[in-house]
Amino acid sequence: MVLFTNQRGISGVKQRMNAAAFDGDGDSLSYRLIVPNQSKGVNIPGYSHPSDPRFYSNYDAGNETNDGVPTYSINPVSGEITWNAPEFQGEYAIAFKATQWRSILGIQTNIGETEVILINRIVDGLNEVSVEAPNDQCFDNISDVKAKFSINSPINENYTVQVFSDLSGALINNITTQPPEVVNFTLEGTLTLNFEIPPGLVIDPFKPYQVVITIETALETITSSWAFAIGCENWPDDIDPDPVIPEEKCEELQIYPNPVYGNTITICFPNGSDTDQPLKIVDINGKVFLDQRISQSSSNLDLQISNYPQGIYILQVGQTSKRFVVVR
Repeated sequence: MVLFTNQRGISGVKQRMNAAAFDGDGDSLSYRLIVPNQSKGVNIPGYSHPSDPRFYSNYDAGNETNDGVPTYSINPVSGEITWNAPEFQGEYAIAFKATQWRSILGIQTNIGETEVILINRIVDGLNEVSVEAPNDQCFDNISDVKAKFSINSPINENYTVQVFSDLSGALINNITTQPPEVVNFTLEGTLTLNFEIPPGLVIDPFKPYQVVITIETALETITSSWAFAIGCENWPDDIDPDPVIPEEKCEELQIYPNPVYGNTITICFPNGSDTDQPLKIVDINGKVFLDQRISQSSSNLDLQISNYPQGIYILQVGQTSKRFVVVR
């Protein structure tokens, strides 16, 4: 289920958008950008991402602060798309794919994907509303989960603020969330939203939950997203939550996805793969889960990890190592 689709933005202003995708069965979702379809199974011919140089008069200074190239990306955990920043006015087709993960016999398994297209309209105007979201996203305990959102409008005009959370039973200004329903507030100059989890509410460890704030004005759609999880404070610093492999080749040893919710990891070897390399996987206590030599011609290697318990592991290929997290 997708709650918000059409978006509006202002030329020269960094835009954040989130369709607030939600699975009614409580499955986890991960997100990646794709090329929109013109018709079923057929991509738009000649499609270019919104940050393509053809959409800018000065590409090298196309971001909001005019000191760098524009960027266009999606957060694979929260689903928030950031476009920093649009310049040419007009409509843009933006698409992402939400991958659905379900725990089957204790193992997170990909059970389907859904494509979502957002038609984005860029206009000329002034940024009227600002939203400040919290930075903290990882918590050790449920009782520590608290967040404050500050929303400000400099003009004397009332707007409706729609707030969605995929965590049923959470509190937003003491109003209980019941997804897929949204909670509405009125913005009159300044609005503070407090998000917290009441005592006794049980949530899944490691699973990301999100809060999406959307405000419609005459010119633009203002969106702010925040995702959080319990237990991710224990993840290593070099964990990359991107669930897809961006390229067939990599410049350094990589593991995808990381963290791992399913049965398989893909190892990308830098500069292709050398033959006859030692490959070893151990957990943080030193227990060996795999110890073999590999000999292959491709850059990528798929490994089955269905028997790996939840925890942190270290992959060693030759003299190089990389950590990854398995979530059950």
